Amino acid sequence: MPKDPNCCYNSKVKKIFKRIKKLPTKYKIPAYTAIAIGVLYFGSFGIYFKYYGTLPDALSNLLTEIPTASKDERILIFSPHPDDETIGAAGYTKKAIENGAVVKIVCVTDGNKHNLKELRYQEIQKATKVLGVSEKNLIFYDFPDTKLKDNAQRFKELAKKDIYDFKPTIIISTITADINKDHKETGEIIDDLIRENKDLKITQLGFLVHYPKWPRPEGLYPHRNLLPPVKLMRPEYNWVKFPLDEATIDTKEEAVLQYKSQLKLILPRILLQSSVKKNELFVVK
Repeated sequence: MPKDPNCCYNSKVKKIFKRIKKLPTKYKIPAYTAIAIGVLYFGSFGIYFKYYGTLPDALSNLLTEIPTASKDERILIFSPHPDDETIGAAGYTKKAIENGAVVKIVCVTDGNKHNLKELRYQEIQKATKVLGVSEKNLIFYDFPDTKLKDNAQRFKELAKKDIYDFKPTIIISTITADINKDHKETGEIIDDLIRENKDLKITQLGFLVHYPKWPRPEGLYPHRNLLPPVKLMRPEYNWVKFPLDEATIDTKEEAVLQYKSQLKLILPRILLQSSVKKNELFVVK
């Protein structure tokens, strides 16, 4: 029978305290004080992480910065809904286009959850125009909102065709850890395509939109850092940051403002505003 890890842990703790008891009196107080400070220190971090769910702002320097895409790059972004491209990669898109890169955006579903399909299509056209994306570089797959899993095979076929036609050097999409089912499906399909087609020489970047207690802080805080959720700080997620200058932050905020239909709704408004930070976050795959 395998040993209970909690039992082993408790045994080690007891041994530590037994050793402290054997110390001369003058060393006991410093030893107990050190333990108390350690408990308070790590306990406070535990409470912080449990409540906020993300790293403290001061730890942003732990993340590696990625550079602006060069003029030779061809970037294909798969946005599950109208607005995800702006939430996840507006700043990266703007700077890439300014640098001479070509950016195409695929809007995967119609975002028609509230019968606003045409309006939301108009909004993505306005928002991406703010970022410098040509209307001819917008592609609409037109799958029903919330039903992407039912259309997974067709989505995969269309995405594969567009990848081979456009020949991107960089593909950006949502990651599979995203709790929105269309976002998760988008990430899974794109991951599968790149994994199955070994001839594709592509840098893959993933971004997160929906996750419990994330992003933090909520609301419009353009001079705060965007940091990953603590629960996704794992080896399989190679998080990097793309820093935004003041002009790019302003442009992203302007792009966000084009989604008037979503800004009228409490949760989408919070999500859109919360994406305007000093940096954007990506997982390099």
